[in-house]
Amino acid sequence: MTAEEITKQIRLMVMEERARFLSPLDYTQAQTEGINLLAHLLLASAPEYFEKKVSLQPKQTNINKFQLPSDCLNLKTVWDYDGDVGTITGAANNGSGLVRVTVAAGHGFSDAAIVTQHDVGGCTEANGTWQIDYIDANTYDLLGSTFANAWTSGGKVFVEKDDTYKYPIDRIPSKFQNASDETHYFLNEDDVVIDDPEFENDLIILYRYLPSTLTEIPSRMHFGLWAYGGVKLIHIPDPQVQPGGGMAYHPDYNTLKKNMELCKTLWENAQRMAMDFNPVLGSNNISDRKAVKRWL
Repeated sequence: MTAEEITKQIRLMVMEERARFLSPLDYTQAQTEGINLLAHLLLASAPEYFEKKVSLQPKQTNINKFQLPSDCLNLKTVWDYDGDVGTITGAANNGSGLVRVTVAAGHGFSDAAIVTQHDVGGCTEANGTWQIDYIDANTYDLLGSTFANAWTSGGKVFVEKDDTYKYPIDRIPSKFQNASDETHYFLNEDDVVIDDPEFENDLIILYRYLPSTLTEIPSRMHFGLWAYGGVKLIHIPDPQVQPGGGMAYHPDYNTLKKNMELCKTLWENAQRMAMDFNPVLGSNNISDRKAVKRWL
């Protein structure tokens, strides 16, 4: 479901009389809260599914200082990447529906190489790990991909192979730094700092993140987001005591009460699904095609 479809469903549960008095921000906040709650349950259920492997290039002002991604929750592993990370300068339809990627300075990849791409703007379907079809020195196609969105900017790429990583770099407390050991790093706020000012390579890092967008919540659980919105936003009018005795009920009282009960039940079901999360196979993106056990 899209955010617009979820909002439409919430409006149906809330019913039109009240829906008109709710602002777009009310619906957005309800979705955001629901995503956040499901995200924590998903992360607890299958933490290794929510991991990314990306390349880092040094800050211009300091060659041995690397900024962590903004969504980094836990940094797991740091490797010295003994080679240059490629900069993507374009992504387009290859004419038959596949994503064709351009690396203007030359990618250096062989046919059928496995590459990992990240931070591709616009054409986000190009992010992930793919086998490539070599076209020429500057371009390649992503096998199994489906082009859907125009490329806007950015993107990094590096090759996946057995000897991709020169060696892992171990973390040390900053108090033990001696500015002479390229096999150690320490953290300085949001930066990874290699304990050697002369360090010249890029890094590959594996980190865990907290899903925070609608697209990161499995689509089979999206019903839980409009259900949560209903729980948050449905207002059941209180019955009014009549002067002569008895109670007067709002004409929509029974319907709203049933809608609230339905939303509560569906939201509980969505939470159970998140706590039982076990990703399935089926994506063409190699980074998604991994069997993930259930962690208890």
